[in-house]
Amino acid sequence: MPSAGVSKRLICVSCLLLLARAAIAQDATPEATADYRQPVKTIADGRLSVTVGESTGVVPIYTSVDWSKPQPDVTRALVVFHGRLRNADEYYAGAHQTLAAAGAAGQGTALFVPQFLAHRDVTARHLASDVICWQLSEWMGGLDAHTPPNINPFDVIDAILARLSDRQTFPSLATVVLAGHSGGGQLVQRYAAVAKGDAALLADGVKIKWVVANPSSYLYFTSDRPTTDGRFAPSDPSKHFVLNTWKYGLESPPRYVTGSAQQIENAYLARDITYLLGAADNDPKLEALDKSDAAEAQGDSHLTRGINYVHYLQFLHPEMTQKLFIVAGVGHDATKIFSSSEGLSVLFKIPTGQ
Repeated sequence: MPSAGVSKRLICVSCLLLLARAAIAQDATPEATADYRQPVKTIADGRLSVTVGESTGVVPIYTSVDWSKPQPDVTRALVVFHGRLRNADEYYAGAHQTLAAAGAAGQGTALFVPQFLAHRDVTARHLASDVICWQLSEWMGGLDAHTPPNINPFDVIDAILARLSDRQTFPSLATVVLAGHSGGGQLVQRYAAVAKGDAALLADGVKIKWVVANPSSYLYFTSDRPTTDGRFAPSDPSKHFVLNTWKYGLESPPRYVTGSAQQIENAYLARDITYLLGAADNDPKLEALDKSDAAEAQGDSHLTRGINYVHYLQFLHPEMTQKLFIVAGVGHDATKIFSSSEGLSVLFKIPTGQ
């Protein structure tokens, strides 16, 4: 049973859920309704090399600075992860809008937006054979690439962090922010549980912040799932494997994942993670919402699932310090949620209300 302290927190989160459910959903954005099965129209102009064992490939990436030479003025790196449409160009443009909204607080920030392509993108756009690609949206859950084999999207993030940890290139870097929305939020949330690439930066005193915005599902560490009365209980044993298989739980994880379940859970709780949820991202019928049994067991909308997950962490860990912001008037929209006062406060340490 939760302690008296955690009970108060659970009540607070339950109140947030009731208020959020009363929000009026916005008209669906193109990001929430567009067909993710169509090949992307634009490929990022940069390339990041990733090597894992004997497998080597490149990932398209947008960068606002030339990281092949020293960048002494860069103090913050903002790495943004696109959603299931793989539209890195739109996320890069949105990141620039967010940076502009930050004003003086955004000075010294470099932007990085990697692009996780599907096999059909590589074929349709006649890309080189060394471009890493996945079976459609499998990258969101941290599954290995289609081509070349044995490269995981988490390996890609490791490679980005390795480049950022090079003090010859970034001698003044003090903060790295990993921010993902929708499918990118799924990726960031799961990477926060199993990451290996942050160790060098942390050892060098660089702060790492994780921002998880409007993902369709979350990685649970136990078999507990939300119940209709706002509590948590172990899932039906007959559904255990369905509900707890990776990416929804820790059963049958991908190659990249190492360590015990308890070690993974502890690592996740130790990281500086903030959840951003749109108050109007509450449509259970939204095209972009994962409607699998495993996802539905977490809640009926992006908003509900996010609130439930923070509720779940508080249930397990009364001392949990990770933060949740619900952004009024925002639906499933990356630029609006990152450019909100709550988003700017997290990304650039700007006090809310300014």
